[in-house]
Amino acid sequence: MNPYILPLAVADADLNLIGGKGMSLASLAAAGFPVPDGYHVNADAYRAYVEAHELHDRVLRLAVPALVDGRVSFERASHDIQALFSVHDIPDNIVEPIAAAYQSLDGAGAVAVRSSANAEDLPELSFAGQQDTYLNVQGIDAVIAAVKNCWASLWTARALSYRHEMGIDNDVVAMSVVVQRMVDARAAGVLFTVNAITGERSELVINASFGLGEAVVSGQVTPDSFTLAREDLHVRQSTIGAKEQMIIAGDRGTELQAIDRKTRDTASLSPAQLRALGELALRVEAHWDGVPQDIEWAFTSAGGGPWPSPAEGVDGTFHLLQSRPITHLPPPPLAADWQPPFPGANLVRRGWVEHLLGPLSPLFETMYMQLALEDAFRKREDSGKVIPVPRHMTINGWAYTRSGPSKIPDPRHRLLRMLRTTWFALEQVVGFKLAWLPLWQYKGLPMYLSRIRRWQQVNPRSASAETLYLGMRALAAADAEYWVYAAKLQGLSKMANTSLTEFLSEHAADAGFLRGERGMLGSQSTDLLSGYPSKSNDALVELAQIAKSVRGGDELTTLVLTTPAKRLVETLQGSATSAARDTARAIAGYLDRYGQQTFTQDFVEPTLREAPGAMLSNLKFMVAGFGNIDPVAAQAEVQQRREKIAGQALAFFEEPQRRRFKKLYGKASKDSRYREDAMFHMGAAWAVFRPLALELGHRLVEVGTLSTGDDIFYLTNDELLLAVEPLLVPEPPGPIARWGMRLMLRAVLGNKAAENFGHEKEDQQADLSIHGLKEKAREQRQLREARKRLHPPGTVPTSLINELMGTMTQHANEDENAVITGFATSAGSISAQASVLFSPEDFDRMVPGSILVCPFTTPGWTQLFAQASGLVTDIGGVGGHGSIVAREYGIPAVMGTGVGTSRISHGQWITVDGDAGTVTLQGSEPDARSD
Repeated sequence: MNPYILPLAVADADLNLIGGKGMSLASLAAAGFPVPDGYHVNADAYRAYVEAHELHDRVLRLAVPALVDGRVSFERASHDIQALFSVHDIPDNIVEPIAAAYQSLDGAGAVAVRSSANAEDLPELSFAGQQDTYLNVQGIDAVIAAVKNCWASLWTARALSYRHEMGIDNDVVAMSVVVQRMVDARAAGVLFTVNAITGERSELVINASFGLGEAVVSGQVTPDSFTLAREDLHVRQSTIGAKEQMIIAGDRGTELQAIDRKTRDTASLSPAQLRALGELALRVEAHWDGVPQDIEWAFTSAGGGPWPSPAEGVDGTFHLLQSRPITHLPPPPLAADWQPPFPGANLVRRGWVEHLLGPLSPLFETMYMQLALEDAFRKREDSGKVIPVPRHMTINGWAYTRSGPSKIPDPRHRLLRMLRTTWFALEQVVGFKLAWLPLWQYKGLPMYLSRIRRWQQVNPRSASAETLYLGMRALAAADAEYWVYAAKLQGLSKMANTSLTEFLSEHAADAGFLRGERGMLGSQSTDLLSGYPSKSNDALVELAQIAKSVRGGDELTTLVLTTPAKRLVETLQGSATSAARDTARAIAGYLDRYGQQTFTQDFVEPTLREAPGAMLSNLKFMVAGFGNIDPVAAQAEVQQRREKIAGQALAFFEEPQRRRFKKLYGKASKDSRYREDAMFHMGAAWAVFRPLALELGHRLVEVGTLSTGDDIFYLTNDELLLAVEPLLVPEPPGPIARWGMRLMLRAVLGNKAAENFGHEKEDQQADLSIHGLKEKAREQRQLREARKRLHPPGTVPTSLINELMGTMTQHANEDENAVITGFATSAGSISAQASVLFSPEDFDRMVPGSILVCPFTTPGWTQLFAQASGLVTDIGGVGGHGSIVAREYGIPAVMGTGVGTSRISHGQWITVDGDAGTVTLQGSEPDARSD
């Protein structure tokens, strides 16, 4: 064989020579699977062609993004590169072996010419659809042309954009080509050896249609869909698709052909054929060591014609056209039982748990919720009362707050109860201003920040294992105690907002100043709670200033807009221009001031400083000038609107309602302002906690206890104590070592934690050993991932009383309704596509101009608001963080839908009515996008 040609079943070929698709087909063919015969035109042929015409440097100079209307585009780059390939022929020393290999195929008839780049069909980079394939190619000249076109498809706009986003260097990519005998398929399609949508491992899913598989892969037809049971390959579910047309091999290339109505209603594969295909697929999966596969297949009939009846038997042959690992496979679905862990307990997803956007990590649940938070609430509770069940608990990993009375008086603390009762009465008399506000402002917040600063001085790398663990416990305790102060502000703020809203609804329902443009009494009343200074708005103002400085230079603007957010800081730091390095320093300063923000209260998730992608995307959005964001002007406008409505209200009311309004308005406005600042600092300790935890995790990796540093978050506190014990002392700790540990714990955490040390480990299951912690962490990580796909009910158990209680943060919505109801929290109406995001990992899916749909928002989510045209949440109300920020941005918002993230699909068109508190689901783009 020529050095540019390799047989299809080549052994020991590498990825850089025959590409991802070629590697897969070579392995399958060598193992005897039914792969159509053919050969590889390896990547050295592509490199020789590029070298012969001196194209390498010219292509790289052209392969740069351009800005079109403020967005990155590779259309011009691709056009110019394609032109280079079109004017340069393949040298004869490469053409001749390609032609000879083609002629050696049996009959030298029609072939499929398929691209196979050296960075595709990989576990994390599928490159699906990025390069081109040519079917039914006939004749030497046509094959040569198709090979060159495949080479050129390495530089399509979509391929260039994909590599740009993924950070793949254009300098190292190359293209191999697979030439195979054409399969004139009666039916074809794709098969997944697991259910790639639900994550169910016991199912195989087949999409099939008549004709060539290109119609299914490209989405040109609605195929038949079959779900097979893995254990016996019986058909669990079948859906006959429309199949209005098919792709067939024509005289030249391929063509679309209509399918008659009778044939459309016929299944493209019989049960026997489905079983045969399933058996083949399971053999392929076993060949790849059990890794779930995405398989392209084709079926040819035994008689040679395309239309024998598939009713009986297999009556033909299945061919494998491609097999690649399924990327980003969801975890297997769970069967969830939503029963309370304590009989008779009434549980709701409100209060503290509103700041948890998913199932808890094991370490957060045990170290923070069960130990630190419960202890913090006990300190603030009446010492003369016993709480027989925890205040917070989880069901299927999701946090709930216990509601209803469950406290038993203890007569031994009569004096303390009397003092606390007196203090409570005083609070009612003097009001919030002289009670919880100064406690938070002058005690809770300063104490919290001082504890964070104390542990910030500790260098994780040089600290002992004892210090690392003690720091984690101390910071967890500090945050939990801070939450008690912040919770009071949050609760009282909600009460004040509710009182004001109810007063306005009762006494000013017909007032024009409370009605929107459509005459509806909705979220206009909440404008009275907007326009106050906040840390979140300060952060936005500073980011806007950075964007403004970037726009001051054309070269810097182009650099920022054409660099993916994930590589922006590194690119700016390495730039030769001082303006770019200054911008990098400005971003670093921003993260120093605001990087402690969290996206959820669970410390398993990185802080903004660790994961600045959303913030950097927002910066790029501002630099591009989308939305014309001016946070200073926006806040001034909101403030003016608030003052105008307040003035109109004072003129509208007469005594004594005027006096009542002034009191309610003053209380609600003060509470709203300080509530936002209190929420801004929640989770600030995790910016210090996580480096301590990750360092301890890395040490556990070094001794073989864990696989990765962040596995530490997937151990319970008891399991972590077991894991850390060998790092504390060389031998199992005796009374003296344990006594010393208790002294350290007492100094940092108090007597209660010191008493618990040692006993926590004693209560572990007998079969738990340090040698099993690696597998334990892996299992608990997988379990949490699977639990993310569950949708927890707002109340447990579900009852009328609980539903009424739950409406504080969630509405009850029926599954079949096309209109979802929630709380009207920010005025206006908008129709747009939805960006459904569940966690910071999804932030890169945010589409500028779309409606943000998420479980709940914390200050860390504020980064996305500049790109959003509307907001929908599962949890939240009028006084929630998302409501306040949405009003600052002037975007419609409906919160507390309960089912937004489960009923709305990513990319689906929806209409958000922030006056009526409704979200209307739509199947396609509406004619009118906004009111």
